[in-house]
Amino acid sequence: MSTEAVFINGTSGVGKSSTLQALSAALKRKGTPHAVVDFDYLRLAWPAPPDDPYNLQLGLANLANLADNARQAGAEKLAVAYVVTRPEDVAAFAAALGVPTMHVIRLRAEPEVVEARLRRRHEIDAPWELAGFLEGMQELQHRLDAVALDDLVIDVTDRSPAEVAQEILVAAGW
Repeated sequence: MSTEAVFINGTSGVGKSSTLQALSAALKRKGTPHAVVDFDYLRLAWPAPPDDPYNLQLGLANLANLADNARQAGAEKLAVAYVVTRPEDVAAFAAALGVPTMHVIRLRAEPEVVEARLRRRHEIDAPWELAGFLEGMQELQHRLDAVALDDLVIDVTDRSPAEVAQEILVAAGW
């Protein structure tokens, strides 16, 4: 059995985690064995090594173990959400997932929509992080546009996570 993978890319606050949850629900309704992973949780550790301030290597090692475990449990589809801006990171995620290639799908929304989502999320959860996210939001969006790592870009400005998940299923052939 071969496993297929989707990588959901995009800025903070664009809806990657919500879309990941909706994608899991859609796969469950179809009866498709799968695993979904919000990569942020796989890299949470302190302190980070000086040469890896975002704990990417720790996260990738954890992702490789999780992907192996998911496959052993019968997962046929894997989906991961995070933000990547370098081609070598896309390759590193595919390697950690144990797939030769993966669909890279970026979510994009109008800046005011992303800002509103970030404000809602951070007014209760980690308000000290809000300023940093808001400050870097536009720059990260421009960087993602420039590197064009994605097989598909979906504008999620006026769409629900469930609608976006359906588009991802179609795009991935799932």
